Amino acid sequence: MLRYEKLPDVTKNLIILNAVVFLATSLNGGLLPILGLYSIFDERFHPYQLVTHLFTHANLMHIFFNMFTLYMFGRVLENVLGPKRFAILYFATGLGAVLLNVFLDFLQLQGIINFNTDVNISFSIGASGAVYGIMVAFAMLFPNTELLIYFIVPLKAKVFIPLLILAEIYMEVSRSPGDNVGHAAHLGGALIGFIVIKIWSKDRTRFY
Repeated sequence: MLRYEKLPDVTKNLIILNAVVFLATSLNGGLLPILGLYSIFDERFHPYQLVTHLFTHANLMHIFFNMFTLYMFGRVLENVLGPKRFAILYFATGLGAVLLNVFLDFLQLQGIINFNTDVNISFSIGASGAVYGIMVAFAMLFPNTELLIYFIVPLKAKVFIPLLILAEIYMEVSRSPGDNVGHAAHLGGALIGFIVIKIWSKDRTRFY
């Protein structure tokens, strides 16, 4: 994997902000329903939640996975794309996660699809959608970079990331009772990440 000693500013500040919000919501549980994102079809929805929900997390493992992934891939991408484009990529993929959730909520309200009744699809928290977009962007720009899966199994980015996306598609389509993971949000972020990098890479001829 490509390595950079310096943790660039946008990646660093995103990690810090996520940590601060996680600490605040851990100390005051009443903040989570305020900062988290309700479906736009829910009366509890507020526009600011489109941004604030990206910095909320359910538990320590949730934030650890997201921030570790952001650190591993974000620092490389920011050094290549620059801080402005990286920030655009991060928030665009985060909002992309929201758009797919909104579409699925609409389909459910219309009775076109029907999720398990014990799964809450109207409330979202976490940076996972943006993180999946970051991973897809990395795989597109650095397809031949080897990643150590579980720190043991080496797989190239162009193999591992698509497998991860396929797994998310399967888990969304065959959603089991009790599964409250936002697979659709992951896929929405991944899709926007793919589109953004495709646009930015039209004239790019070198990949790693």
